[in-house]
Amino acid sequence: MKKYKVLVFLFLFITIVLPIYFIFIVWYIDPFALWHKPFYCPNQVYKHKNMRYNARRFIEHSDYDSLIFGSSMLVNTSAQESSKVLGGKFINISIEGSRFAERRLILDYIFEKNKKINTVITTFDSEFVSTLHNFSYLTIKQWDMIYDKNWVNDYNIYVNKTFLPYIFSTFFKLISGKEVSCENRDFDRPASFFAESEHLLGGIKNFVKNDYNLNETKSAVEKIKNKQISKDELNPKDLALIKELFDKDVIEPIKNHQDTEFIMIVAAYSVVKSAIAFQTNPAGAKLQKYFLKYLLNQNLPNLKVYGFDDMGFTDDIANYVDLGHYSKDINSKMLDWVAQKKGILTTQNFDEYWDKYEQKSKAFDLSKFLEELQKAKE
Repeated sequence: MKKYKVLVFLFLFITIVLPIYFIFIVWYIDPFALWHKPFYCPNQVYKHKNMRYNARRFIEHSDYDSLIFGSSMLVNTSAQESSKVLGGKFINISIEGSRFAERRLILDYIFEKNKKINTVITTFDSEFVSTLHNFSYLTIKQWDMIYDKNWVNDYNIYVNKTFLPYIFSTFFKLISGKEVSCENRDFDRPASFFAESEHLLGGIKNFVKNDYNLNETKSAVEKIKNKQISKDELNPKDLALIKELFDKDVIEPIKNHQDTEFIMIVAAYSVVKSAIAFQTNPAGAKLQKYFLKYLLNQNLPNLKVYGFDDMGFTDDIANYVDLGHYSKDINSKMLDWVAQKKGILTTQNFDEYWDKYEQKSKAFDLSKFLEELQKAKE
């Protein structure tokens, strides 16, 4: 009989007590603040670079009526400055490398939670358009459960070898009185990277410290020299699929929320990156033009598209830390330009805008720039 009682106790302990204890620990530590604000490290943004997970924290626990929600081109934009310049109460949940489909999923969740969103600042990322049909939706499945209506499956985000060790080690440090290391971040722009990259600004001698800049330029020059130019245009089937996905993930959210103003900023890459695109992949550049014009032709009343490639800063490499990403000062200037309605693209001015952009990109001497980089590297 005694043995039977022990077995019953063990059974109940394993099947009831341990799971409850496990659920409590995960809920209490909750690194991504899915269910509550942190009980420890109140200013922490755990693994801040991964805003696919962390956006939920700011959506749930912030006071806001407007969003900065684009790619890495906007992660350095100040929410406080945006609120001051444009009005409203902004949060910045921009996600590095985010595709349109990823943003659509999270936007749907936000609008479900908060019916009144005044403004959404986002990006038109040219380099992502041509790969819309190749994007693997399996990557979204790693985290999309935290943006559905089933709160129970939110636990699945933590059940892996990356997060569980952190959760339990942090919990036992807390109950034993040991110090917990906090990944504190400025909530104004939690995924910003300017602090670790500002040393690359200021000119070619700093710019070349990032090996990526030299290697990408060298690769492009070799492609041109060897005539390895991607002139192949998409077949009609792939083009139709891209258009279908573009309609679903870019245009449909704008149409569905007529009371929200969408401000879409065309990613303003450096003239070097644009030159590489036009000179090594003209078919891709043509596709970017097609979909940007297609977007403008929708004549959506709650959408304003801004293009800043003709503002001069893209021609000066001193403004960039790599081929695509500019300084936070440029983010500030963009807010001012938006407030002043400068740089708005329309069906009337688009062709002139694009022609200048294309001519400048095609005329840029990549070989000469490579020589300058190599000399600065010496």
